[in-house]
Amino acid sequence: MEDIIQETKNVIGSIIRKPKMSDKLLSRPPFRFLHDTIMAIDAKTNFVQELLEDDEKDSSNIKEKEAKIGFLKKIINFAGICNGEEVDVRANKIVAGAEAENTNVLMQVLGRVSQDTTIDFAAAASLAINGESPGNIPRVGGGEGKEADDDQADAAAKRAQEEEAAAEMERQREEEKRRKRKKEKERLQQQKEEEERRARQAEEQQRAAAEEETKSPGSPGGNAAQETKDSDGNIGGGDFDTSSVDGETATTTQLYDGLIRKPKLSDKLLGKPPFRFLHDIVSNVNASVSIVDGLFEGEELDARQCSTKELKLGYLEKLVSFVSICTGTTVQARPSRIVAGHEAEKNQYAFAKACIDCKEQWTRGNLSVRSCTTCFTRYNTIFFCKRSKCISSRG
Repeated sequence: MEDIIQETKNVIGSIIRKPKMSDKLLSRPPFRFLHDTIMAIDAKTNFVQELLEDDEKDSSNIKEKEAKIGFLKKIINFAGICNGEEVDVRANKIVAGAEAENTNVLMQVLGRVSQDTTIDFAAAASLAINGESPGNIPRVGGGEGKEADDDQADAAAKRAQEEEAAAEMERQREEEKRRKRKKEKERLQQQKEEEERRARQAEEQQRAAAEEETKSPGSPGGNAAQETKDSDGNIGGGDFDTSSVDGETATTTQLYDGLIRKPKLSDKLLGKPPFRFLHDIVSNVNASVSIVDGLFEGEELDARQCSTKELKLGYLEKLVSFVSICTGTTVQARPSRIVAGHEAEKNQYAFAKACIDCKEQWTRGNLSVRSCTTCFTRYNTIFFCKRSKCISSRG
């Protein structure tokens, strides 16, 4: 039943808008609904003008059961004549609200024949009024019989072929769009992978250049230029004890204890160190021991001015290379990963090595910082004396 109702909606809905073809009305079409539908179609096509009397065109004039049955018999016969065969539906059943499926079929036949301009509706109306049975469809210009029916069938077949061809073209267009979308997606993915590959390659080249610079005889770094490899495979002539460096937050905090007071080395910040936090550590360490004097310049000296990714990467590349040279070891921390907030453990590893380097350089007297001899001898394990008179004596 659902399929039949949907077909009725498709046929009648393509001709008229009112009355609305609702499921409720089509599941048991009442007489008034059928009458309004037929007259609405007629207003568009004039297909029953010759069939109905003037009073029959107004549903308010058809109230009695017998009048309704007479009207429907005339309509059913007219539909059969225009269709070339009888429509299997009974007028009294329609009035009683029965045979809903057959009533829908009647509505579909009326809708289709109303759109066939080759039918002579006046002749069909005359045959229906005279009680003639369906047979040859009366055609405009007197064409009847099998030849006219064949022409109609050919026209219908042609329309079906055209509709099928149009549907196939639409399907092909959609398929082509789908292929283009897939191809574009694959291209973007390949582009992304290529950019990532180049970024990795650039980082590897930078690390190799830093290692090569560490190995070069004339490179800055003092004893680090005298290359040896320890039992752990670390490069350099520096004999700093980095065995305690493990990349852990607690180790980093312990190593910097007494070296700087700000920024506070909280577990939260060390767990995912932001660039500003790292910059502040380096700046405060340098304020105490001047270990990176001359390494940075211009905008690099102010964390607020290092606002672009390029500036941050340049700053960190210098720092990582500097720590590698000073400690005679290869620092694995990658600037791009640091800026992205990744590899916190490698990040802390690098800064812990930098801390040890600061303390070792101080102990050896390689730093340009002056301090009182008495306090330095006594407090070199915590890096500087906390007594104000000693702090004031530092240059």
